[in-house]
Amino acid sequence: MIELTRLWLPRSMWAGHVTNGAAAGTLELGGGGGQNYTTLDFDQTTQEYASCPLIWKGSNQVAAEILWTCSAATGPARWQVYFTTFAAGDDLSVIGGSAGSVTSSIGTADTLQRASVGVPLPTLPSGAIGGKFATVTLTRNTAHVADTLAGDARFLGMYLTFK
Repeated sequence: MIELTRLWLPRSMWAGHVTNGAAAGTLELGGGGGQNYTTLDFDQTTQEYASCPLIWKGSNQVAAEILWTCSAATGPARWQVYFTTFAAGDDLSVIGGSAGSVTSSIGTADTLQRASVGVPLPTLPSGAIGGKFATVTLTRNTAHVADTLAGDARFLGMYLTFK
């Protein structure tokens, strides 16, 4: 039997980093009676970051599904997702581990895009009870040759699936 744990991390749970952080934004579609979304806007020229804290109880795999859109352009954005765990006494400034990376393309402005990526996980020490403090960090890798989206990529949230 495979046990799955799913966790929705809406944009409201994320914070843009103080240095090179994604900017908080608001997207209104359809005028005054339409849909409104809070976003994190990842610039097209500067690599920017945002993080979300959580408690992680350990698993073998995690898939991150990035939900995003763009209002003014079409083309691909290159996303990277890091998963970092911390124990008492650890330096909280570290973004650890390897990144899972995915290129996702938008063909029509203001449409929902879903980009899935497997994220490398650290080893949870045996005997860890109650889980570990962790952060998920998202960045748009604008220096990557595959990222040619000439506009802000507007992040809506992330859906994590742990196995």
